[in-house]
Amino acid sequence: MTESSGTVDITVVKKVVNQDLTFGIRTIDGTAKNPTEYTTINEVITMKKRDTEKTFKIKILDNDDW
Repeated sequence: MTESSGTVDITVVKKVVNQDLTFGIRTIDGTAKNPTEYTTINEVITMKKRDTEKTFKIKILDNDDW
């Protein structure tokens, strides 16, 4: 994965069957820093009974930092 790819996909796989599932997803700074290297996500998600997975895209910002 390189910065020039533009996004990174994160997929959550739901193992719980026959019920809705609500959870939070958010990004935090580590080696990459917001807002110069990625775009923040901070959401509450509900997956319905029939949903088995949900994919999130995190925007990666291409910059000149190593």
